[in-house]
Amino acid sequence: IGKWHLGPNLPQYHPMKRGFDSFYGSLNGYLNHDTQSVFGRRDWQRDGKTVDDEGYATHLIADEAIRVIENHDTAQPLFLYVSFTAPHTPLQAPQAVIDTYGDIEDQDRRIYAAMVTEMDTAIGQVVSAIRDSDLAGNTLTIFFSDNGGNPRLGASNGRLRGGKGSPYEGGLRVPALMNWPGVIEAGSTSDDRVVIMDLLPTLVGAAGEELDAPNPVGGRNVWPALSNGDSIAAAPAILANMGRDGRFHYAYFEDSYKLVSVVSPDGTTSNELFDVVADPNEELDLASTHHEVLESMLSKLETMEKRKPVTLGERTPDRGIGGPPALQPDDRPAIGTPYAESGPIPYPEGNYPETKE
Repeated sequence: IGKWHLGPNLPQYHPMKRGFDSFYGSLNGYLNHDTQSVFGRRDWQRDGKTVDDEGYATHLIADEAIRVIENHDTAQPLFLYVSFTAPHTPLQAPQAVIDTYGDIEDQDRRIYAAMVTEMDTAIGQVVSAIRDSDLAGNTLTIFFSDNGGNPRLGASNGRLRGGKGSPYEGGLRVPALMNWPGVIEAGSTSDDRVVIMDLLPTLVGAAGEELDAPNPVGGRNVWPALSNGDSIAAAPAILANMGRDGRFHYAYFEDSYKLVSVVSPDGTTSNELFDVVADPNEELDLASTHHEVLESMLSKLETMEKRKPVTLGERTPDRGIGGPPALQPDDRPAIGTPYAESGPIPYPEGNYPETKE
């Protein structure tokens, strides 16, 4: 339910082709929250068919999640994945909620706060529906964010350096909450590093099963630590992102250290090293003093299989399956942006939209 953002331009990547029994929401990574449209085309569907449900996207998503919970046959297992479109741009929220933040001078920050408030309220409604249902005692509820906020668009990451799209902690370190009454101790916390790749093996572990996948699966089962407080053996992790300038940004974690390596299309590299346990705000670069650690991590990073940097101009319609490369919807021609029944609509050859900062 909600935002898909895993290949909107090709039908074979749509939710109903990827194992889900039902889908309600948008295919793209962002949309107009009031009209549920992207580039002038409606992007709101139920099971592959466009629907014209009116309302604020956050409210529609919550209502659908509650409907699924209330109508679910408890004799059957349920995996419910709810991905809110808020607080992604465009910054939109009910005016009455925006007005409650009149003490915030910055308009973007004021609207952003209202969007988060509406999302918080919606999450509360979904959690209440679970508690009021026959699922209450047998449900693991997980909340987490996908990335840090964009400080230029109303968000704040506190003292953490950087933001969305950045290899620094402001772009990567996000809150995660889990709740399972009687199984996870209330109020317990963990300082262990857990990455998104750990989620699948952890959910399988929570279900009491062994992960038997046809292809290799990254990540670890950290369920024993979450449920029993067992310590987690340190494990390396790597996160990568291609910036709009074609540079690859790598964040490579090993023990308490983090290597930030930025590789340009011409092969030039810049490197920084931090102890993110002692220095989570990444204020002290250790690259010049911890040569052995730096060289060891660089050597390991070099041996890892990874894509070569490419420029935006080298993208092709079948390669750029993540969505249109612009921040604001509804301000460009209706090309290359699918809705439920459209199928693939490639950009005209050589006519890609310019990136909007």
